[in-house]
Amino acid sequence: MRLIVLLAAVLVLASSGCGDDTGGGLPLGPSDDPAADACAQSTQDGDPVMAQTDRASVDMTVLGAAPSPYLIQLPDGAPGFIALNVPEAHHDWAFFTRPDVEVTSFTSADGTDLPALTPANNGACDGAGIVDYRFHRHEAGHVIVEFSAEGFRSIWLMFLQADSEGHGDGGMHHEDGGMHHEDGGMHSEDSGMHSEDGGMHSEDGGMHSEDGGMHSEDGGMHPEDGGA
Repeated sequence: MRLIVLLAAVLVLASSGCGDDTGGGLPLGPSDDPAADACAQSTQDGDPVMAQTDRASVDMTVLGAAPSPYLIQLPDGAPGFIALNVPEAHHDWAFFTRPDVEVTSFTSADGTDLPALTPANNGACDGAGIVDYRFHRHEAGHVIVEFSAEGFRSIWLMFLQADSEGHGDGGMHHEDGGMHHEDGGMHSEDSGMHSEDGGMHSEDGGMHSEDGGMHSEDGGMHPEDGGA
């Protein structure tokens, strides 16, 4: 009789998931910089933001990627909507929430369904109760997140860019020692300097002035118009 009772107790504990800190069986997400940043901010309340009660009004609640969290206030007994601003196309993004409320839809600004989000436990601090959602956008513009009508009505949320490229810095890129300014026309690659609009070029020790007619290559100075 005691053996039967003991076995029943074991089965109850197993079915309840006692001791399981993986957030209800969610897969483990990446342990990268965004995940670590979310872990570091997990004890911060964040800036209060009121979610909207319908999709049409969601432009009033547009959140940008930020190094600090938000505290989303959801409507009582109704779904809540927020918009996440994606200023640049072709980047990965992440937002982190608590498991206290469910994400029920994920759409573009015009209401088109986007690929379903797959929740995961934060891989940088598994067991801390932070749910990690990742997505990639091929287009710039808002995405709309809908939270369920059930669950906690005040939720912690953090929104971050999840890749390391393209930070909206006005077209400045640094690659392998080369400086590129997309609009200004200045390039420096492998010790060569180019000014596409100004006509100055320096490559491998040679200096060229396209408008002034002066060339210096291999130590020789040649004025094109002066005849020297």
